[in-house]
Amino acid sequence: MHAPSSEPFTIMIAEDHPDQRAFLELILQKEGYRVLSAADGLEAWEKLQKDDARLVVLDIMLPKMDGLELIRRIRGDDRLKNIYVLVVTARKGETFLVNTLDLGADSYMIKPFSFAELLARIRVGVRRMTPSS
Repeated sequence: MHAPSSEPFTIMIAEDHPDQRAFLELILQKEGYRVLSAADGLEAWEKLQKDDARLVVLDIMLPKMDGLELIRRIRGDDRLKNIYVLVVTARKGETFLVNTLDLGADSYMIKPFSFAELLARIRVGVRRMTPSS
């Protein structure tokens, strides 16, 4: 479980597969995170405009707006540009991985993935996004 604070750390999940999205929500909520979720890139973008998510778990292959465009918008928005972006995708290949990281992703995982590794990568993001006291 992540370090306690006055408000739970908020994570956005952008995943179009309903079962995977629900499972990710459940796992992250059990870890004590506040979870927002979106079924497509446009919904994720709209929610990010209104809420205080500090980390995004993002599938690349999303309807309405793909994950790459969502990363571009996040990095181009002064209020959102420092959000930690963890990409999860079935798409493989070194060139795609490098391009995604160069575009602005902070971390990258290929599906199927280990939930233990996912939680460890999320903890890295939380550490990076939580100011030291």
